[in-house]
Amino acid sequence: MKLATIRWGDSTAAGIVGEWDIDLLDARDVREVLEVGLDRVDSLSTGQTVAIENADFAPLVIEPSATWCVGLNYAGHAEETGVPLPDHPTVFSKMAAALIGAHDDIVMPPAEVSEQLDWETELVVVIGQACRYVDPVAAQDAIAGYTVGNDISVRDWQLRTTQWLLGKTLEDSSPVGPWMVTRDEFGALEGKAITCEVDGSLVQASDLGDLHFKPPQLVSAISQMITLQPGDLIFTGTPSGVALSREGTPWLKAGSVVRTHIDGIGDLVNSCTRV
Repeated sequence: MKLATIRWGDSTAAGIVGEWDIDLLDARDVREVLEVGLDRVDSLSTGQTVAIENADFAPLVIEPSATWCVGLNYAGHAEETGVPLPDHPTVFSKMAAALIGAHDDIVMPPAEVSEQLDWETELVVVIGQACRYVDPVAAQDAIAGYTVGNDISVRDWQLRTTQWLLGKTLEDSSPVGPWMVTRDEFGALEGKAITCEVDGSLVQASDLGDLHFKPPQLVSAISQMITLQPGDLIFTGTPSGVALSREGTPWLKAGSVVRTHIDGIGDLVNSCTRV
């Protein structure tokens, strides 16, 4: 099953994504669907549909109780930043106001605030049920599915202190979507490509099987500190190829187009615009 959240009228609505259309549900977003339960999705049907080509995708979850992010979770990315792979997940957070839809503009800050915007293609875990103190085996059952995200990073703000938060939560900058693919339909991570293109040039390419800490390990680790709730998101880390580590540090510019792709899910396509 694929679930999306679209802008509908003066609000938003969740829906089941079919081959050509989205069947709208009586739920504001995917989080509300997950709170009811995937086994009861049919009870939420409104009978209304919208063509996928006409859908205005909102962030998959409008206001998750938490959006967690993981750094240094691919060997190649750790190597390019000169940091060894960690023994424990490197976890930070992102505010809900940072999240945008699958085709929304990435809103850059004024140049005097920063010109160091970087791309980070990521698999995003969507939590389906509340969990606390779970081991990795039980954590698997808490995962409703997966979606695509790009952890757009403001590098000078990220690296000016040892705390990354301000460089990772730029308002209206981090696309997530276009839909969630349920865990059973998505299947194994191994063999699925994760890529990022900027203005048509491939800048990141890896395999989801190369993740250092796998999704159940991340869910388990975070659950030791706080209860994860339905609709919570976990950005699982990015592979090598970020601008920070490239010759000339080719930061994103106004007008740059970022395409973020994961096999078995789909694409985000976002243009950069300056405030």
